[in-house]
Amino acid sequence: MSGAFASLQGASRGALVLVAAATLATAQPKPDDQARRLFEDGRADLAGGRARQGLDALQTIVTGFPASSFADDALFEIGRYTEEVERNATKAREIYDQIAKRYPQSDSAPGAYFQMGRLALATAASAGTLDDALTNFQRVIRLYPGSRFVPDALVASAAVHRRGARYDAAIDAARRAVLDHSSSSAAPAAQFELALSLA
Repeated sequence: MSGAFASLQGASRGALVLVAAATLATAQPKPDDQARRLFEDGRADLAGGRARQGLDALQTIVTGFPASSFADDALFEIGRYTEEVERNATKAREIYDQIAKRYPQSDSAPGAYFQMGRLALATAASAGTLDDALTNFQRVIRLYPGSRFVPDALVASAAVHRRGARYDAAIDAARRAVLDHSSSSAAPAAQFELALSLA
């Protein structure tokens, strides 16, 4: 009888250990949940003027959770801050380039290509730089046809073609933006670009 009782006690102890382990496992936050919380905190800190804390949170995602679905978004936010607030176009371009190379299938990749193209267009002083801008805009259009950045990439492509005196190509890109994306926020700019190219 005592042997049976001991066996029962052992089984109960084992069951308690399993329950405790399961409880501990469910209490531990999943990496993607931690990354999401850090991302939310980072964006809130940046919006609240706490740049150092916000950038630290975003950088923690990039280095500590590089496989999470928020790593590319964190990098994109860092790139935007670097470009828009720090006014460091060179560093911002490097950050966008990291997104394009490390996270090519992410939802931030088309935005990264668009931003790189926009930065190249803004500083273009040669045909080579214009070609670099156009290449990035074309990658958005060809590789990510469903992206929200496509209308803007079409308008920007039209601007590049117009600056290079390739008016037929400029008209084609602007017309595509007007006809295929008439309800997008880029539609007025597309119409303006089309008018410039037809003038």
